[in-house]
Amino acid sequence: MATVAYLTSDLLFQSRVSSAASAIDVRLVADRNPDKLIAKLTEVADVQMLIVDLTLEVEDLGAIVVAFKSHCPMARTVAYGPHVHEAKLQRAVEAGFEQVMTRGQFDRQMNALLASCSGGE
Repeated sequence: MATVAYLTSDLLFQSRVSSAASAIDVRLVADRNPDKLIAKLTEVADVQMLIVDLTLEVEDLGAIVVAFKSHCPMARTVAYGPHVHEAKLQRAVEAGFEQVMTRGQFDRQMNALLASCSGGE
């Protein structure tokens, strides 16, 4: 079973992502603390993607990418945030996230992103 790591503090939206993942047989491992999330991933196989909610206050996005890639070098990194937070979106690009999008874009593309982890479209 493919796994997606999700860094967020938004429990309502996390529930939507979790439901979408479950519907296509993708395991979602979530936490609001980057270190705890990485620790959880050491016990999980087949991690395909890291998704980071940029509304979560984190000090060093680059360190998150480096730590995640050290455990899951082949996995993709995705970050999303409110369209009005252009500086946060730009920081994610500079930190090395492979895909950065607004929350609206993520919401519209969430099913396709998750499906890509399970071998779907």
